[in-house]
Amino acid sequence: MKILALSEGGVKCSSACPYYEESGVIQAIGGPMKTHCQAVMQDVIIDCHVFDPSKTLMADVTEDQVREMAKTLKIPLRKVRKLYPRNHKEIHPVGWKVKKSEIIKS
Repeated sequence: MKILALSEGGVKCSSACPYYEESGVIQAIGGPMKTHCQAVMQDVIIDCHVFDPSKTLMADVTEDQVREMAKTLKIPLRKVRKLYPRNHKEIHPVGWKVKKSEIIKS
């Protein structure tokens, strides 16, 4: 698990951002990519227009450490199964598999 501490107050895409690449080309997984933002290659991408990327703190923690922090801060924990918007409707229920008889052959 990762815990992020973010600071509000976004920055514009300029040399003030620690992820800004002057040349406009970064090394991506598939090769060079035309962008000034190196943040697209990070494990977690934050919205630089809302949060300040220079003040982002990230820590790897175990589930026991998270439970202890929540207990200390008196924050209820809830497990999030997937990161979809609240109005997202599932196409099928969890664990559902297509039966061979349901496959439409064309």
